Amino acid sequence: MSTNQNTEIFSLLPHRPPLLLIDTLHSASAEVIEAGFTINSECIFLRDDNSLEEAASLEVLAQCFASGSGFFNIKWGYLASMRGMKIHGKAFLGDTLRAVVRPIAELEGIIVAEGELFCKEKLLVSGQFKVYIPDRANPQS
Repeated sequence: MSTNQNTEIFSLLPHRPPLLLIDTLHSASAEVIEAGFTINSECIFLRDDNSLEEAASLEVLAQCFASGSGFFNIKWGYLASMRGMKIHGKAFLGDTLRAVVRPIAELEGIIVAEGELFCKEKLLVSGQFKVYIPDRANPQS
């Protein structure tokens, strides 16, 4: 599966500018999802030195997961937590980033995924995150 630019991304994600960050879904399967994000001057996460705030990197990973969520029959979810996130480098205005997300486990409405964010094959961010899927959570009796 491959899609380009915002028209098709709009059909995959509820996000809209300025919070929609990814602009390309490169590929998606049940094993791995890859998406892209080109940092432009409209990005609300740019610092004065034209570097990208680290929080935006985490949001890019979450949006990458969400863009491929059709493989998991997910309609809606929430980023629940981050674990072991490591910042290895910075991204800047004009950089094109590639997010790679691998879902690794699911239990009672929580999906655990590993994510990596690259710029020109250089690893910028890595770690695990959890997504809460309300429709899959077991109701308490």
